[in-house]
Amino acid sequence: MHEVGLMMQALDQAEAHAREHGAETIHRMVLRVGKYSGADADALRLAFEAAAPGTRAASAILEIEAIAARCSCSRCHEEFEPAEAIFACPTCGMIARGLLRGDELELATLEVS
Repeated sequence: MHEVGLMMQALDQAEAHAREHGAETIHRMVLRVGKYSGADADALRLAFEAAAPGTRAASAILEIEAIAARCSCSRCHEEFEPAEAIFACPTCGMIARGLLRGDELELATLEVS
């Protein structure tokens, strides 16, 4: 379960930010997790519950914002949400080469005091 390592990194980043701003407590953390980020939201929540005690985020609320995948077709320039792991354009059938969004995993918001 690599989500433990991911959560430890997010907590380290949040702790560093809190320290830089003289904050003692992290009240809320919002993570943006893309559909194709490779991270499971439920596993991240469990990792947070295990890793947060003893940190400034011990009593924090963790929110996870799910980000849908979006692609762009290089042939017809249609933007679309892929229906499968093969990113075929629903308009012309061309396979998209990558994602516009949906692979992110980031600490988006942090509330501290």
